[in-house]
Amino acid sequence: MLGIVEDECERLRVALCGDEAAVKQLESAQQLFERVSLDDDFVDFLTLPAYEQYVD
Repeated sequence: MLGIVEDECERLRVALCGDEAAVKQLESAQQLFERVSLDDDFVDFLTLPAYEQYVD
């Protein structure tokens, strides 16, 4: 599954054409997605990790 995520994010990086801010947001989103979807322990509310990551 992780290979699929990495492949899709790489395609998006190419499409972003070097927009550093957008690439940084993509990397952050990828980390969040992997955390909530692939962790052994699932969170009760998927928004909680996003709040932790983006509100701080």
